[in-house]
Amino acid sequence: MRKKRLALVIFLCTTAFFLSGCDKRFLTPKFSKKAVEDSLTAYEKLFAGVPHRAYDKEGRGGYINKEGEWVIKAQYLAVKPFREGYAAVQDADTELWGYIDVHGKTVIKPKFMEAGSFINGSTAVKEPEGGFGIIDRRGKFIVEPIYRTISYFKEGFACAEDMETGEYWFLNEEGEKVFGPYKGAFLFHDGKALVKETEENRDWFYIDKKGKKYPFNEEVEIVMAKWYGDGEDDFWTENEYLDFSEGYPEYINDSCVAVNEKGEAISPEYKYLEPFDRDGYALAKIQKGEDEFYGIVDKQYNWVIEPEYSSLYKSDYGYVIAEKKEWEESGRVDYIVMDLKGNVVFTDWKEDEIVLNYDSDLSKGNPLPAYTKKNDVWKMGYIDWDHSILIPFKYDDAYAFAEDGSYAVVEKNGLYGVIDKKGNWILKPKFGGFSLYGIHDMD
Repeated sequence: MRKKRLALVIFLCTTAFFLSGCDKRFLTPKFSKKAVEDSLTAYEKLFAGVPHRAYDKEGRGGYINKEGEWVIKAQYLAVKPFREGYAAVQDADTELWGYIDVHGKTVIKPKFMEAGSFINGSTAVKEPEGGFGIIDRRGKFIVEPIYRTISYFKEGFACAEDMETGEYWFLNEEGEKVFGPYKGAFLFHDGKALVKETEENRDWFYIDKKGKKYPFNEEVEIVMAKWYGDGEDDFWTENEYLDFSEGYPEYINDSCVAVNEKGEAISPEYKYLEPFDRDGYALAKIQKGEDEFYGIVDKQYNWVIEPEYSSLYKSDYGYVIAEKKEWEESGRVDYIVMDLKGNVVFTDWKEDEIVLNYDSDLSKGNPLPAYTKKNDVWKMGYIDWDHSILIPFKYDDAYAFAEDGSYAVVEKNGLYGVIDKKGNWILKPKFGGFSLYGIHDMD
């Protein structure tokens, strides 16, 4: 059985701006705010000073505290996380978006077709009869809503797409067009933005904050970009930047290589290459004959896990789940778990029906999500690294524990709750959803 991955948006990095009211420990003079912040568990950080978004059984959105109590009633069609004290919410009657504060008070009335999250005092919104613009915290337009799409301000500039021509302009913080028009554009990053003036995908160059042009290797085809921020909660389609500080994977003459800021290849050729994760390693794929194989490389592009696996899933916590084609037996697959030195730390079973959930962020010391089939019904639970069952197979779905082991989200009878490492309920399963990208149900 292949479990589909569900993108739970767990906000583990809530800004320190909100932390001042989250815990009495902040009132103790001998501890610094940073020391208290560092002492919070991942679960506590979900609720660091602000309510956390959730959905009830009927699919209405609201906000809960860490005890699972509704502190802002579940009454909206959709809700976004609090940022800078405000959260965007979609009115159930009008289906328009507005903003509330942490007490649930409406601070900007629902009047927008789309609404982003506030970043440095402003956010992008879309008018029902117009386009995208940018408002301040009073709801006043800084940039008039006349654009097809628009970004937030990054490094002093927003990128906007003209409603009529589809061309891109950079706007200053007064909403004035300063650079453009371009056929394609990425946001400013470290003082430069990648743009192109033609439709050709190999005709890119940089501009600096004065609009001066810097050439880019015309052999490079820009096909990938890093997202900045938290996806749908911050901006729409054109809000991307490229960071070449450690090399970035692009295609040159149908081969994937890492390129530097000048567009020069600095790595061997691969069939596929991902950007480096926070741990300094990247997934890479090569081709041997008609077959493709995955491995892991370090920043010097040395193989730390040799490319000999037909499937490979890289955890954010320093582990890799791998499969070889010849391991497939009667429609099921067996996996191994390796660390980033290639050492095997876990081997899946071959003799029974307990199967590791390969699509999880595994972390040492925490239970591993796994599933089994009983009476033609698949159920999930948690196992230890030595194969012992830690939490019985009784859930419809089960997700990886946070890195510190403080919680995991599970589904039971179509509702979602939160458990600790012993399987005890932190929040009983009474919610129709938790913080998902783009949707407010859990399907």
